[in-house]
Amino acid sequence: MENLPNFREICVKNYNDDEKLPRGLLYRSSRPDFLTDTEVCELQRLGIRSVLDFRSPKEYAKADGLKLLDGISALYTVKIPHREKYRPQEVVKCKLVTRKNKRQKKPLEAEVSSKDVKVEKVTDIKITGESNDIQLKEVPNEDEVGSETEGSEVEEAEFNPDTSSMDKESLEKSQANSSSPPPIKHYLIDFFTGRFIWSVFRRAPWYIQLYAFFWLLIDFILRTGYLYFVQTFAKYVLNRNGILHQYMDIVDLSQRSICAALKLLSDSENIPALINCAHGKDRTGIVTALVMHCLGKSREEIAEEYSRSEAGLLPVKERLYKEMVGRYHFSEQFMTAEAATMLKLLDYLSEKYGSVSNYLEYIGFSSIEQERLRRNLLCTDL
Repeated sequence: MENLPNFREICVKNYNDDEKLPRGLLYRSSRPDFLTDTEVCELQRLGIRSVLDFRSPKEYAKADGLKLLDGISALYTVKIPHREKYRPQEVVKCKLVTRKNKRQKKPLEAEVSSKDVKVEKVTDIKITGESNDIQLKEVPNEDEVGSETEGSEVEEAEFNPDTSSMDKESLEKSQANSSSPPPIKHYLIDFFTGRFIWSVFRRAPWYIQLYAFFWLLIDFILRTGYLYFVQTFAKYVLNRNGILHQYMDIVDLSQRSICAALKLLSDSENIPALINCAHGKDRTGIVTALVMHCLGKSREEIAEEYSRSEAGLLPVKERLYKEMVGRYHFSEQFMTAEAATMLKLLDYLSEKYGSVSNYLEYIGFSSIEQERLRRNLLCTDL
């Protein structure tokens, strides 16, 4: 797809009878904000049920593009737990984000209040056995369920890949009464939380911290969205450490976000899935590497897949340079995707946590959940 750079399959399903059917179970790409109507229809044709977007709501809202995917998707923000990490088989909680009207390009997130918010429909996804089932709780007013209406609406959904109880009869009736496919679930998962930023910030020398605070004040006054603060930190801290050190920070400081992504992928209701970040290289590359490890891929296969992003981003190299180097003052090294970088990151995980599998257990993605993820993504036939 021309307007979805760095798009490719990670896992495929083989069909015995019809090779023309969509084969992808997991795809990766850069941000899908520039898709045309035709390309949105192509995503539907691929049968994609969920999009795991590793950007914060603010990053997503400020990004350029028409975001036509919003027209066929329900947008959720993943509520990252406040404690250090997820518990094994813990529920991933999400909050639905809606807009005031259909034509509004950027999402407006409303606060949850049982007194102030009118919920048309709440969907709870819980797992209580081997099957993945959905319970639909409905309220009397169903005139515009699933549509975008005036005002702010919020619904909460819990996704627990360990337990699922679905009223299949209700779901089949609901699908039978609908002439269009169910909306794609579009999850926003913030990788650069306040805890991440503060942990990196504290490592800088005191005079760099003071200098950065000065520019942070300017950002607040001018409402730049932390532009000058990021530029300062990129120049004096991040560039000096390099891209590998940034990846090490992500696997150490974004563990809850990584775990949430893996838990969502272990829910078969979210498969086939598309995972992305801004350019589909860094955050997406790390999650892809961990998924491939769960699938039994070798270090060399993981590193080679990661390195494909260099060619995948060539069509938008000028935009990549403008956004990373021109706007935020990152060094050009942050535009690369060398296999050696991923191999060194895998070495780091093994040295610090004992193995990549131990790392997954440590962040709360249990062996049971890893096995469920394998089952979801290693299907060989229909």
